Amino acid sequence: TTNGEHDGRWAFVNGNNTPRIARISLSTFRTEEIIEIPNSSGNHSSPFLTENSEYAVAGTRFSYPMDDDDSNPDVGIDSYKKNFKGTVSFIGIDKETGRMGVSFQVMLPGVNFDLSRGGRGPSKDWFFFSCYNTEQANTLLEVNASQKDKDYIMAVNWKKAEEYLKAGKGKKQKVKYAHNVWDENTHTGTSTIKEEVTVLDVSELKDICYMIPCPKSPHGCDVDPTGEYIVGSGKLAALIPVFSFDKLQAAIANKAFDGEYEGIPVVKYEEALYGEVKKPGLGPLHTEFDGKGFAYTSFFVSSEVVKWNIKDLTVVDRVPTFYSVGHL
Repeated sequence: TTNGEHDGRWAFVNGNNTPRIARISLSTFRTEEIIEIPNSSGNHSSPFLTENSEYAVAGTRFSYPMDDDDSNPDVGIDSYKKNFKGTVSFIGIDKETGRMGVSFQVMLPGVNFDLSRGGRGPSKDWFFFSCYNTEQANTLLEVNASQKDKDYIMAVNWKKAEEYLKAGKGKKQKVKYAHNVWDENTHTGTSTIKEEVTVLDVSELKDICYMIPCPKSPHGCDVDPTGEYIVGSGKLAALIPVFSFDKLQAAIANKAFDGEYEGIPVVKYEEALYGEVKKPGLGPLHTEFDGKGFAYTSFFVSSEVVKWNIKDLTVVDRVPTFYSVGHL
């Protein structure tokens, strides 16, 4: 992407069950590169890009026992809260060749990251993730991972993360992951095993990440074309909260927090909220925008797509769909 618009050079594809990202050349329609993501399980909130393709971003759908020299990743699921962590990986992209590399990872609490979107315009230095299972349940997830009225939208200041990286605040971890590259000129492929990754711990570096409460079990997390509005869609909710980037920045500056979640500041809901779309349907999931002031949200429970006005948060149209529509 260039200035938030697709420029047609490459397509990036995520492997969900085996955490990988592939890069496809749109001039040859060949897969030129596949990189495995360490410290990850279920690569779902991926591969979304920063505004000018500095990074492709990948979050763990399922948490992972960190695979380094100081821990044993072969641990029981009943030790989930103690040993399992989430990660967000920032995959650097060479602007000329598209070549990828794991630039750094952000280590996070053991929650489920479902979807992500990069900021645009005023929010271009930030990335936003929906996360659920903040209960950190590991059995009967339909029940035990849906106990709280609100989970979170997580806001990540990736520019601040870069500053900490340059200042040497990252910790090197020994890992093992594959990086496969296709050479179009020689029609040969190479495979390299990488053995190190740099990790930033947000429980120690307090101003990288912030949690925004969001009802309930949010799956969708979408940023409108202006970069001002962040839409959270709770799969078990009956409304759509819309957050304001400007209000979020003011809340952070004023430290309008409601405690912490495992070391991450939690912004007060009302302090970041622009407003709520009332009674739009049941089970909002994912939202797209037309660039003309309207948003379109899929509804998993009421099986419909609903059109609503971003400014005044009113529903203007709805269309029924076949069973339990998800991604748009």
